[in-house]
Amino acid sequence: SKEELIAHNEYDALGQLIQKKVGNTQSKPLQTIDYSYNVRGWLTAINDADNLGSDLFGFELGYNTSRSGAEKLYNGNISETYWKTKSDNVLRRYAYSYDALNRITKGAFNGNGQTDRYTLGSISYDKNGNITNLVRNGHINGAATSFGTLSNPMDKLSYTYHAGGNFLVKVSDTGNKNYGFIDGSNTDNDYGRDVNGNLTRDKNKGITNIAYNHLNMPTEIKFNNSNTQKINYTYSADGIKIRKVVNDGGNVTTTDYAGAYQYVNTNLEFIRNFEDGYVYPKNGGGFDYVYYYTDQLDNIRLMYSDSDGNGTIDPSTEIMGESHFYPFGLQHKGYNSTVNPIGSSFHKYDYQNQERQDELGLNWLQFKYRMHDPAIGRFVSIDPLAEDYVHNSTYAFAENKVIKYNELEGLEITLNKFDRMSYENQAPGTNPAAVFAVNSLISVANGVIDIFNYAGDLDRADQSGEGSLNKLANDTGDTASAVVSYAENTTLSEFGDDVGAMLSNVETYENVAGSIVAAGAVSKVSKLGSISKTPKVSPNVQKALKTLDDIKAGGGKVKMNNLKSNQELNMTVSKGSDKLNVRVETHTVPKKYGGNGKTPQRHMNVETVPVKNNKLPNKGHKILEEQ
Repeated sequence: SKEELIAHNEYDALGQLIQKKVGNTQSKPLQTIDYSYNVRGWLTAINDADNLGSDLFGFELGYNTSRSGAEKLYNGNISETYWKTKSDNVLRRYAYSYDALNRITKGAFNGNGQTDRYTLGSISYDKNGNITNLVRNGHINGAATSFGTLSNPMDKLSYTYHAGGNFLVKVSDTGNKNYGFIDGSNTDNDYGRDVNGNLTRDKNKGITNIAYNHLNMPTEIKFNNSNTQKINYTYSADGIKIRKVVNDGGNVTTTDYAGAYQYVNTNLEFIRNFEDGYVYPKNGGGFDYVYYYTDQLDNIRLMYSDSDGNGTIDPSTEIMGESHFYPFGLQHKGYNSTVNPIGSSFHKYDYQNQERQDELGLNWLQFKYRMHDPAIGRFVSIDPLAEDYVHNSTYAFAENKVIKYNELEGLEITLNKFDRMSYENQAPGTNPAAVFAVNSLISVANGVIDIFNYAGDLDRADQSGEGSLNKLANDTGDTASAVVSYAENTTLSEFGDDVGAMLSNVETYENVAGSIVAAGAVSKVSKLGSISKTPKVSPNVQKALKTLDDIKAGGGKVKMNNLKSNQELNMTVSKGSDKLNVRVETHTVPKKYGGNGKTPQRHMNVETVPVKNNKLPNKGHKILEEQ
């Protein structure tokens, strides 16, 4: 047996994964996967979705850019995704919309002229964060060759909750009742619960009883009150699933989970012993490898294997399967669904790399601590950490922020794997806010100054008689017309408004960075109207940049200083004799500077460096969060 390359990873200077070679050998891998990021470290592309070449899968993410006309977003939310596979070379996309709490409200689909074929929209929520309405378009026949329209969709759901609380008692579908969400013929409540809030009955699926153990994990799911239509689960003492027994009309299938090894009826089916694939036993002896492409949420989108052992992948015979998803995890039906079941037909891991429980029509996703129903976008049990997340419904999936964030084991939301990778690989002593700030300062603050410096050159060209438009044309060559048009129609104040709008709407850890970027950009000029002796430093870059209108020329410098044990950022920005120190640190802040004067508080501190004739304001603080 030959040695097989599982993965060879390459990283950039910031610790971001930029290339992965997969399969066969390092010199001749089965696939070379390239990753691209924006200046904030957010993933923007997996390969090139427009030009696949020999790649089997391409994926693109937009944030503050849009190819589809989707709203450009500046707070980290994903505005759109594009994907293409080698199976049919068709570019498809979703354009996303969110409410003010960053919860998904729409995913508009397009691709190959199939506008809205897989659109999910009209999502609304109650005050607890429970979904109240949802419309989902898709297939309306068994062969998935006929599709609904937005006026007559596959699913048009309305949700009813018990006594205005979080427990779902009924979902009504005025779309097609037989596909997507399957709405039974019952007219009373669909769902029942036990005293712990666990689902015990689902009349739409024919579930008549669900029994749970002391960890609120399901041990038996019975259909139609039949002992020959049921699923039984066995767990270890710490709640890890170790066995599943499916009785389908007397046909019993037993799946055993032994760490990475998975057996079906005592036969080894596969070994999930590496990150992006698994090993399966070949007929006649030996093992072979199946690899897969995943997206930002770790969804398995395409699986492939060099089944003939020739060191290359034939897309027509060696793509083993594809999965593409609506928001919340329901699968698309009707394209690229052919599966070549080498080794195993039991590998059912797909959405967020979780196992799909599709036996007897259950169609749930099993996370470590809870089951998720992607047809209705909710868990079927209460969050074990509900007391820590009182702002959120106890049944909500990933707080309904399902495009950017992963669900962590059914407990809480977490950054997707690429965001985690970007931040976890940073050098010791840094954190996401500091990394974001440094990147932003380099690419935005310095860039802004360069642009305004050039604006000063144009102004001097006018004064000398050369003319700013002539200088632009001479300096930009073939691109002169575009730059001239911008210069003619955009004032410096308007440019500041544009950039400010891009950077002012930030949240969570980006809040810190937005404030630092604001301070960094402003401190490179001699007028600092937005920084005063008051206890706040404005995070609004738009206001800060407006002070640059009368400063059209002059350079600035940024120096990163050594960090003390309580600091996340320490830098000095200067212009001429004006110098300003900007720090993010944790210590007690006096009340006169906006602190509580008692306990350590994380804050941004902006103060002048003692230099003679320094005309900048003395000091300002921005409290970021309680320690």
